[in-house]
Amino acid sequence: MKDLTHPRRMYLKALLFLIIAVCCSTLLLLQNPSLRTGALIGLLAWASSRAYYFLFYVIQNYIDGDYRYAGILSCLKYMMSARGKSTQSLGLTRSCCHRQGGAEVSLVNQGPICHIKQSRMNP
Repeated sequence: MKDLTHPRRMYLKALLFLIIAVCCSTLLLLQNPSLRTGALIGLLAWASSRAYYFLFYVIQNYIDGDYRYAGILSCLKYMMSARGKSTQSLGLTRSCCHRQGGAEVSLVNQGPICHIKQSRMNP
């Protein structure tokens, strides 16, 4: 299947997902109208969103910058692989090094915090 690249189609796809979610939750509430059902639907939506966010954004941006998300099964395979396990145990995402104004700057990203180490280079 070809990747979706047109912005209008991406918005349409998001809108269709939202319509599906609203219709399903409305039908469930109509079938069993209670505060408990509403709360469970809300928790399900929230937890699913957070899990999906973790799978496609957190791993790629905070755990392993080389990993590219290609779906839930791809992510599960990655997490079971040696690469996923070793990166997770280190807690590191990216480490890059570049020279800026005669100084070597290393950027190490641990979770949501970036540490910048700067050292002067010999001329």
